[in-house]
Amino acid sequence: MAFLLAENITPADNTNALRPHGVMPPNWGDPLPWPLKTSEQAAAISQRWRGARERWKNTLQKMEGEANFDGLQRFPAYVHALAAENRLPRFV
Repeated sequence: MAFLLAENITPADNTNALRPHGVMPPNWGDPLPWPLKTSEQAAAISQRWRGARERWKNTLQKMEGEANFDGLQRFPAYVHALAAENRLPRFV
């Protein structure tokens, strides 16, 4: 549920939400390495995860059931789509 709520979050929303709590530097010119951008890694990992599950589809469907397998395949597809568009919170 929370993952789907992140669909409309922009990078500016992340910054604006965290800066008042002292998590973000006062301006982007600060030399702090924050935030660490991990969207590209999340997109790549989710795509590999989905591909690996697809290769083992028959075995996994027997273990998980068809409906559960399909649901679990949708999750990495959503992660990939959102991360590739920089719409996932990406703080490490």
